Amino acid sequence: MKMLKPFIFGAILGMLFPACAQTINFTTIGSFDGTNGAQTRVGLVEGTNGNFYGLGYTGGTNGLGTVFELAPGGPVTNLYNFSGGTVSGDPYSPLLLGRDGFFYGEMLGGGVGYGYVFRMNHAGQLTTFATFDGFIGYSPFGGLIQGQDGNFYGTCQQTGNYGSVFQITPAGTISNLFTFSGTANGSMPYAGLVQATNGVLYGTTYFGGTNGNYGTIFSITTNRVFTSLFSFNKTNGANPSAPLVIGPDGNLYGTTRSGGTNAFNNSGTIFRITPGGQFTSLVSFGGVSPLGSGVYGGLVLGTNGLFYGMTYGGGTGYGGTIFQMDTNGNLTTLYSFSENDSYVYADGNGPEDTLVQGTDGNFYGTTTSGGDYNKGTVFSFSLPPPPIAAPVFQSVSQTGGVVTFTWSAVSNASYQMQYNTNLSSANWLNLGGSVTASNTILSASDFITNSSCFYRIELLQ
Repeated sequence: MKMLKPFIFGAILGMLFPACAQTINFTTIGSFDGTNGAQTRVGLVEGTNGNFYGLGYTGGTNGLGTVFELAPGGPVTNLYNFSGGTVSGDPYSPLLLGRDGFFYGEMLGGGVGYGYVFRMNHAGQLTTFATFDGFIGYSPFGGLIQGQDGNFYGTCQQTGNYGSVFQITPAGTISNLFTFSGTANGSMPYAGLVQATNGVLYGTTYFGGTNGNYGTIFSITTNRVFTSLFSFNKTNGANPSAPLVIGPDGNLYGTTRSGGTNAFNNSGTIFRITPGGQFTSLVSFGGVSPLGSGVYGGLVLGTNGLFYGMTYGGGTGYGGTIFQMDTNGNLTTLYSFSENDSYVYADGNGPEDTLVQGTDGNFYGTTTSGGDYNKGTVFSFSLPPPPIAAPVFQSVSQTGGVVTFTWSAVSNASYQMQYNTNLSSANWLNLGGSVTASNTILSASDFITNSSCFYRIELLQ
């Protein structure tokens, strides 16, 4: 009976992919043709029926924008045409799906001239929900959120020229929570708000602050306690225009359109700030580099705990990028929008919105131009399945003349045990056939002979 030499635990082969080196499966779902909308600048929202809804900045029968519906596989269908006047047009704020099953959206103008909030059902029928009077604020811009208390919260670009934070009750009554002064506490909030688990609202202003008018980060409670947390100085970012997002660590993450350490390109940043105001600049974009430039939209936290976002320009195709980032700022470019030989961006160009992850696990977004009519596209992408963990030997046991090995496994993955009597030889032989795991442990046995033998596990899929 032979003595078994040490087993080779490190020689594990198979399909092992680092988490940060994923390649997405990108699909252009459809192109805006002007009839169904054009130049959409805000993200999509998933309805209760599994379809997605959004706003075309222009297009439609009046050229003033549309509400459109999109099935996950297409096509893009026009539901409503903005007509100007009290209805106004050129929608620039994202839709919100309220807890009552209705969509809520903002218009910069219309109503009595200062903007209004509309409520819409899934069929595209709109009604006026709340109207601004100019004193509470006007030109609502960044989109609404529904707070823990059931009220709606948002920001106005203007109120005394500097902007405001407002509240709307479920009955449609608007009240002012705070008016900006244009200096230390900021000016012109372009982005909407986010509410942390502690109930505090967080947001940004596009201008103002104590470091050169590059914008601020603030918090405000629902009972009007305002705190200015941070002022941008251009090097660490400038001009945030998208809502913050709460990370898996409880910190807040956001983007800026410009600023950063790449002073020549001034291409924008990604940052982290704690609820108490401790700021960290994580990423500075670099113009036409693979990283891209100009982050107009915000970040979305994927179900895998990573952030996803887009740049307006740059990338290897110069039409913008899709990227992935972890909480430490490790960023990977996943996709570059690219022109073809005819200088056409068939997949889209210049994304300005924030991605949304659907209940099907796929991500959805839009571009402002490119596509079949150069009026923008709708696209989706999926991530490859997570890498299968490498098998690890768990135990080796001997019964009579038989040795048995057990190793860690992943359900439905296939494995092949191999052996070799000479480590200097590359001639590894299969021990029996491949096996597919039905749980987290697999085993295989071999007869003990008079020669030394080494074993390894190959991960097949």
